[in-house]
Amino acid sequence: MAQRTTRRARGWWRAGVLVCAVVTLAGCGSSGQRVVSVPSVPESTLPDTPTPTPPPTPTPAPDPPPTTPSAVIYGCDGQPAARPDSFILLCGDGGERLEGMTWSGWGGSTATATGQVWRKSCVPDCATGNVLPYPATVTVSGLNGGSYGSMRVDAPDSPTPAEEFTLDSSGPRVVQNG
Repeated sequence: MAQRTTRRARGWWRAGVLVCAVVTLAGCGSSGQRVVSVPSVPESTLPDTPTPTPPPTPTPAPDPPPTTPSAVIYGCDGQPAARPDSFILLCGDGGERLEGMTWSGWGGSTATATGQVWRKSCVPDCATGNVLPYPATVTVSGLNGGSYGSMRVDAPDSPTPAEEFTLDSSGPRVVQNG
């Protein structure tokens, strides 16, 4: 057992000598001269070096300006609407409205839509009667200054087969029932 310890100790000793030799040789240059290390210089004394500039990021094109509708009608809230899908006709109680409107000719002298008009049945009376849908054709006309001035609602199957409205910034007003 003692021999093993001695052999092991000699092996470690040889390894240590080898490491010292490598370290000593690492300090020598090819001419056999010792290489001298240069002390570090504080960063504050180094000249400024330009920082590489990243390539410019492409700028997205600006959004196009909002387009002004070619024509509008004013609702009960006084807000302009272009090609409205729904529209309240009786501002007082909202008891009559247009729904599901699909327009053609919008922006021309007249525009036409098809959809439904929802009207009070007034059975047993208008205060408690149901609101029912009827197929309808709507025509707006009188385009002046970007807004239509009149509207006609034709709903032949409804209790009021035809109705005319004036349109202004206050909303629709009934002119004639037929």
